[in-house]
Amino acid sequence: MLQLFAVLALVQDEPIELKWTAEKGDKFEIKWTYDEVSSRVPGQGEKSELTDKRVVEAEMTPREEPNRFDVALKKVSWTYSNNEFNIVLVWAAGPKPPITTVKLKVDPKASNAGAAKTFAEQRSEQMKKLVAEGTYVLGFDPGSRETYITRNNSATRNTSIFDVLFLHSPLPSGTVSNGQTWKENLERMPFPQLVEVNNMGCKVGISGNAASVKGGFQQPINRSGGARGEVITGSFTFAREFTFARDGCLLNSKEEQLLSKKVDAKGEDADFYRENSFHNIKQAVAFKKLAPPKPKEPVPPKK
Repeated sequence: MLQLFAVLALVQDEPIELKWTAEKGDKFEIKWTYDEVSSRVPGQGEKSELTDKRVVEAEMTPREEPNRFDVALKKVSWTYSNNEFNIVLVWAAGPKPPITTVKLKVDPKASNAGAAKTFAEQRSEQMKKLVAEGTYVLGFDPGSRETYITRNNSATRNTSIFDVLFLHSPLPSGTVSNGQTWKENLERMPFPQLVEVNNMGCKVGISGNAASVKGGFQQPINRSGGARGEVITGSFTFAREFTFARDGCLLNSKEEQLLSKKVDAKGEDADFYRENSFHNIKQAVAFKKLAPPKPKEPVPPKK
């Protein structure tokens, strides 16, 4: 038993190189879930809401060039909803195109009904196009340690179903050790305006044949001032974690952002400045290397 513990401790202390290792014929399964919900209740005017939920299942195979994989979508469910309309898309690989169900929430007689209907139809067509058209590729950049998925060589907003996908953050080096820590620069992160955190601590934990990297922070929000003596209170929480396998692939990645904000004000037109809002984003992606297909047993000759 002591010998077993010694072996486990030795494995745990061995550094892990974060890389993708794949050979021709390898296949990986991907499952990504994304859940974004926001709400704003102003002191005057209507409440605004947004929901964006995506579940994507895909399969990827290595390309000839290193650290590049073709990504083939297999199954997609996508719900997009705001104050004016609700869109639900479902699709599975095959000859049939994606199907969307569009439901308007506004009164058909309202002045904005026509514009809402047009926007809903445009958004529905865009969602179908992002699922059914284009070439998806996963790439791993050994220099920056970034993993990303592009569609037609682009990963910018509204050009890919994966446009908001988080896989993992850049690392200071390609090889990490158990207990290693560093400060990650967050200046490029699209945080809310009131968040004033430029970096966060990250730490590596190695267990068996995998290395997990965790980081995060929580910032209270407390600010006052403005023309009507506004007082802004709330909090912002950010957390991320990803795990690499020793044999060479990203196993999973998670990220979460939670914002709550309350604005109070004084004076005759204070309601114009008041609001209660929250904006939450949660996502997770998992990779699984598939076992190679079993060779077919030879058929015995007929006697």
